[in-house]
Amino acid sequence: NNPISAILRGSDSLSALISVLFSTQKDNAFSKLSFATLQQGLTLIPLSTSELRRRTKTLKEKIKNKNLAKKLVSMHLDETYIPLECGRDLEKSIIILDKFYQVGCILRNNKVCATRIADLVKSLKHYAGQDNPTCKATNI
Repeated sequence: NNPISAILRGSDSLSALISVLFSTQKDNAFSKLSFATLQQGLTLIPLSTSELRRRTKTLKEKIKNKNLAKKLVSMHLDETYIPLECGRDLEKSIIILDKFYQVGCILRNNKVCATRIADLVKSLKHYAGQDNPTCKATNI
């Protein structure tokens, strides 16, 4: 619940992910899907736990890997064709897409945290400005 810590963790994670993301980019269908996934991470509202489990169970029957199925469902890509380009298999492709999604989510979370901090600072300035400049007698 500490917005400053969340921003710092997010910044560290972004630093680690960005080099991986830019090394995979070319002008192809997978690149377009990657950037669409990043955009989804910026705007998507996470699924409820029950919906995530239900859709993961359905997808697991097709791809036989629960972790990959869960990642695809979390990214809302469970009904999307995943292009296998540059010699990557499905697992590697999903892992790369997940990194793009993480970047979008981290950026969205950082924006929310920064907004909370800004609102807190505004309220503190407003609170601090409430003092009356004249002295008043008080009965303690």
